[in-house]
Amino acid sequence: KDFVRGLGFEFVSVAKQFRVDWFFVRFSSEQAMAAGKQILENSKFHGKHLTATQCDSSSRRTPPKRRINNSNNSSNAQQLKRPRHSQTGEEDEELQQQHKQQLSDGEEADAGAAAEIVGPRCAADIVAPWRDVPYDRQIGKKMIILVKALKKVTQMLHNETASVRQKLPEWVTALPRKAACARIENIVQCPEHERLHYRNKSEFTIGLDEAEKSPVVGFSAGRFQRGEVHIAPVDAACITASRASLWVAERIARVVSSLLHELPVWMKKTNTGFWRQLLIRESVANKQFVVVLQHNRGSIVHALGEERLNTLYKHAQSLVRNALLPDALHERCPHAQLVGIGWQCHEGISNVADLSEATLEVDFGELSVIERIDELEFRVGAHAFFQVHSLMAARLFRHIGTILNLSQPVESSDTDRASTADAAEAVDAAGSEQKSEHKVALLDICCGTGTVGLSLSKYVAQVVGIEVVKEAVLNARANAARNGITNAKFICGKAEHKMSEALGSIERDCREVIAVVDPPRAGLHASVIKAIRRTPDIQRVVYVCCAPERFHENALQLCRPESKSYEGVPFMPVQAYGVDLFPHTPHIELVVLLRRVPPSSPTPHDRLSPQTNCERT
Repeated sequence: KDFVRGLGFEFVSVAKQFRVDWFFVRFSSEQAMAAGKQILENSKFHGKHLTATQCDSSSRRTPPKRRINNSNNSSNAQQLKRPRHSQTGEEDEELQQQHKQQLSDGEEADAGAAAEIVGPRCAADIVAPWRDVPYDRQIGKKMIILVKALKKVTQMLHNETASVRQKLPEWVTALPRKAACARIENIVQCPEHERLHYRNKSEFTIGLDEAEKSPVVGFSAGRFQRGEVHIAPVDAACITASRASLWVAERIARVVSSLLHELPVWMKKTNTGFWRQLLIRESVANKQFVVVLQHNRGSIVHALGEERLNTLYKHAQSLVRNALLPDALHERCPHAQLVGIGWQCHEGISNVADLSEATLEVDFGELSVIERIDELEFRVGAHAFFQVHSLMAARLFRHIGTILNLSQPVESSDTDRASTADAAEAVDAAGSEQKSEHKVALLDICCGTGTVGLSLSKYVAQVVGIEVVKEAVLNARANAARNGITNAKFICGKAEHKMSEALGSIERDCREVIAVVDPPRAGLHASVIKAIRRTPDIQRVVYVCCAPERFHENALQLCRPESKSYEGVPFMPVQAYGVDLFPHTPHIELVVLLRRVPPSSPTPHDRLSPQTNCERT
């Protein structure tokens, strides 16, 4: 790309595939192509003369490893391998439907690949790729994703136990090798009026457009491996982004453009430039938002000097305030109220800044918003983890309480038990005492700002949360105080380092510990899984997975037979649900309830009822 740029002619994009001796140049017009072709044919690349030939855009397609003849889908469907195990008629019909869907998905993938190769993807293709797919079909496609994820667990358990010559648990042997490890009970769908502009957090990249001339705010649309680092500007077609974030992005792009001659945008290839990212955190309930601008000072200070850079930095801060804050010349955001502006210095290559190293400066207001989930209020920092769909998050938390059979507040149940004991003198005293002492603690792993634990705090005796982001832990503690919750404690640190401390802080009279885990996409560290398995009081685990395709990694560690590396009675999946927090995208939240394997585990089709599953083994 640098070579072509150095030749001096105008072009739109350059792309070269790996291990081939040709490259493609796209032009905006026939005239530009003719001029570029003449220059290329009179140039040398690595000492070799170039030959330029006009070609159709489809010539850039790379032959797929597996071709599907779209003209005869039915015959291709019959050629697909069938499972080695016999299926019921219902499962066989479901499998055929899945094969048809795979063929359809393959056609869409080919179309998407062609669009990507012909030209750059627009921002909406990145953040809302299913915006033109009917919602009922979105749910059908997501159901297939969930079933595939649960089938992978069964397959991995068969493979793992075979490789180490261990005996499979009874509940696994009762399953065909390609069957799902648990039945998906339901997908909690997003209501129609909540499917648009729902994201409460948006992170935009600041960079240059495809022609590398104008600064834009949007999403990376190029492939860094190919030298393509252009940004697709965010626009109204990005129907998942909030309206306030679109309003902010438009105004920040103007500010960046006005200062571009001295404060250029950051370029990843060279780690030079000033403007990097734009973050908007929003409260849906209270109509508030904060803005954080990420910048790089290292390369600019060498070019301009410390004094000049500080002057420009203060000027940039002033321009941003003027663009976002209402005054006589500027109107306020019509969608939400701005409550804070911050600036974050980050000089690393990675897009994700380490908050312990990056400097965060508050320029205006405060960098947090107040969000409401049901009857609770949560202070959420700009960088703290919080489910991106606030309204669907409330349904997620209620659903977790339902599958755990947590429906009666602890205070009410204590009163009821006391009155019942007074009225029924014939009840066995020892049994009554044992029942009254059965207290439950909730261990909230990767708790973020404490939303799950605090939402369920009134149904349990104690909540202990673990979170690595210090800002989120401070928010969680403040949220507990704000809502008058006194039975919650939050610990800051990596879960793999703080599990012992968290388990040690649980009150001794809590006879059962429920673990709720909501890890990042990479999943839980193996040491956390081992600590859960070694704790016999943990009888149930609710695993909330934002990346179903990776669920099998932790599920295998939780469910594999006991060994020297994985001590403790293993778990088994009991129920699985989907919660659609991400309409118009391929993403979905997978919620799985796991419980300890009883001495004689039931078959998958004779699983215990949710209420029976809550009993200790």
